[in-house]
Amino acid sequence: MANKSSEGLPLKHVLSKLHAFASPALAESWDNVGLLVEPVTPRPIANILLTNDLTEAVMQEALELSTDLIISYHPPIFVPLKSVTTKTWKVVTHVNLDQVMLEWFSQHRVKNVPINEPMMQRKADEFSLRAMRPAVITNCFRHAYFVLPVNEETAVYVLPTAASAEDPDDPPPVDTNSKPGPYTEQQPGLSTAPSSAPPDFHLAVRRGTVAEISPRLHERLIATCLENRVALYSPHTSWDVVKDGVNDWLARAFDNEKVTPLMPHINLDPNSSLRVDVSVPSTLNRVSILQALHDRTTQADRELVHYNVLPSSENMVSLTCSESFKHLLSDMFPKTSHGSSGDLIGVSKYEGIPVSGHGTGRLCVLKKPISILEAVERVKKHIGIPYVRLALASDKDQDALISTVALCPGSGTSVLKGVKADLWLTGEMFHHDVLDAVHKGTHVILCNHSDSERGFLTSFADTLAKLLDSKVSVKLSLSDCDPLKTV
Repeated sequence: MANKSSEGLPLKHVLSKLHAFASPALAESWDNVGLLVEPVTPRPIANILLTNDLTEAVMQEALELSTDLIISYHPPIFVPLKSVTTKTWKVVTHVNLDQVMLEWFSQHRVKNVPINEPMMQRKADEFSLRAMRPAVITNCFRHAYFVLPVNEETAVYVLPTAASAEDPDDPPPVDTNSKPGPYTEQQPGLSTAPSSAPPDFHLAVRRGTVAEISPRLHERLIATCLENRVALYSPHTSWDVVKDGVNDWLARAFDNEKVTPLMPHINLDPNSSLRVDVSVPSTLNRVSILQALHDRTTQADRELVHYNVLPSSENMVSLTCSESFKHLLSDMFPKTSHGSSGDLIGVSKYEGIPVSGHGTGRLCVLKKPISILEAVERVKKHIGIPYVRLALASDKDQDALISTVALCPGSGTSVLKGVKADLWLTGEMFHHDVLDAVHKGTHVILCNHSDSERGFLTSFADTLAKLLDSKVSVKLSLSDCDPLKTV
């Protein structure tokens, strides 16, 4: 880790080095990676702070260290930003509604609320939230979600149902021909129901449901970055996918014979839609075929059409090309049994090629079998935590030997599900997914979401310092930690 003071480097230069290590193009399509905050007035990057999560404690630490660039593994900005204020830190993403609803109705003394579109839209706009799926708006709003604020950091969506329903999961029919009355707001609470609304209609929640809420952004943190001219960069899944990234760091907990991605990263050429395979006759070689291909296409053709040569054997030329290039290839390489210039033996949809060593998750084949208890100790030592959670396979004991480990830092359920291995290693999983794994003969080790990722930053600090020729001070946040502790 570089700690000495330096004159710094331009932000663009630092970004180029970060992209050289892991291109943002490697990230999952749903992710938000790259430079998230850029000061209007540029300044040299002399101090970089690495953190797994950008919290308010980490932000304060960054200011005290005169940080110019924060690299936060998890992106603080994840959904479209509608405002930058100092009001909120973040809204929770999942809330169990039963108790929340009781507290909300008690606090606001609400008995009836209007069942009309203006009220619903006003509350949704006021709290900058959106329904987890598009609401189906009808005159009675029987199937529409409604936003209720719980406190400054939390809000919930509830479903309008009839108060007289004996079963909250099966509300009685409501007259959908009734027209909503005028919107009138009263205090306390929201308002009284319009005269045209059913008198027994109120907001209730289906028992046992869970609301998914669009996360509010780290507004105060973003505002602080802008105010103090601190740049903010997030790599997230690009560091997961890249070779020698977070996944490979976690895999180094074991002595491995072989490590391969569970879900290889596919490099797609946006200009190519087809894969074309051309056989090379014995009288020619690959170079001759490629030269002929070049000679038969004019400069104008090469600007209008696109082709790219894939690695292949000596008796095969494999190309990816655009649809417009296919006809030219058909003329050059007729599909015959013995072509003098090569045979067009196959045209198929191009689905990309795996990038060696890049991908999501890892499957580790150990050099020699170890006990599950030894695996636990290796994980604790490698990550630097005193405890992990262990679920033994239902037909095994703690002395059982393992030879394969499937792992995914963070939340690994979607990646590990269906993978056959003696052990699954990840940060967190749903209860029922753990049960499913152990009943299928796989041990599970859980070591907290961010604890399974954070240790990579220690090794990357040295890597980044070298990439920047030790001209920038790279520090690890001392405030960054997993919010969950075993007590």
